Amino acid sequence: MVYLCYVITFGVFPGVSLANDSPDLPYVWFAVLLVTTFNVFDFLGRNSPALWLPSTTVLWIMTLSRFIFWFTFLMIASDHPHQDPQWIFGATWFKFLNMALFAFSNGFTSTSHMIYGPQQVVKSVRDVAGYTMATGLVLGIFSGSIIALSFTGVGHA
Repeated sequence: MVYLCYVITFGVFPGVSLANDSPDLPYVWFAVLLVTTFNVFDFLGRNSPALWLPSTTVLWIMTLSRFIFWFTFLMIASDHPHQDPQWIFGATWFKFLNMALFAFSNGFTSTSHMIYGPQQVVKSVRDVAGYTMATGLVLGIFSGSIIALSFTGVGHA
């Protein structure tokens, strides 16, 4: 599942998520603030499992439901002038809220999976499980980046 977390994240971040602009900010500042939003909320999400660790079933549901962000980022980046509802997908506040939820869920789900992973095997092979999960992380980043190439023409920034 660590693999899937990173496929979902790197499938749309940073490419699609930055392939738009804001009517309220110059693009350079918009991009900097959007990436900063990702970093801050990803950090908060990574520290949240210390406060609450969901069951594995809830964690699966949370991870799979993150695919909704592919839809929201593609709608935000859409070049179509009559894309509805424009008042939400074109609004700067929604772009930042979407990024904050995306980043928080990335940090939370990936950290939670890293916590649960070694607990699923016998104690003698937990280190191997950790290595395997790290490999899943790297392969997830790689796979997500390859998938992101299919979104190359999306957006207008």
